[in-house]
Amino acid sequence: MIHPDDLVFFAVKFFVAYGLGTAMTFPLHVGACAALLAERPTPEAVLTMLKSQESSIFFGVPTLFNAILANPDNDRSRVSDALRLCVYAGEALPSEVGEEWERRFGVPVFDGLGSTEMVHIFLSNRSGDIRYGTSGRAVPGYRLRIVDEDNQEVSTG
Repeated sequence: MIHPDDLVFFAVKFFVAYGLGTAMTFPLHVGACAALLAERPTPEAVLTMLKSQESSIFFGVPTLFNAILANPDNDRSRVSDALRLCVYAGEALPSEVGEEWERRFGVPVFDGLGSTEMVHIFLSNRSGDIRYGTSGRAVPGYRLRIVDEDNQEVSTG
């Protein structure tokens, strides 16, 4: 997902695994660059960073995606031409948010589910396999299952 020629922008702080991984560990591991925002991540500040830093990947949280979409003037003209994908994590991505973001910004939004205790995202959509309203598949290296109160796997449905 992250390539050496990417510039990754993550608008949230490092004190959660999502921030630490996406803003530092993963970009540096592949030799990419990361842009950080010292100020409060308002929609205006985030869009300015996405444009001025020529960001190719944007990692955000639900409140930020929703706040950016709240202004109908926010669209592809407000971000870098290099922007190629966005990742939404923190809660399930509503299909209408993903669809509207992709319509206005012209890039897909990956829905990621994870936790600080698991170190990062363990369930996500993938390039070419995005269905808004779903959270995707297990990230390689993780095995996922849904269990009941007795730790027994539950059946489909």
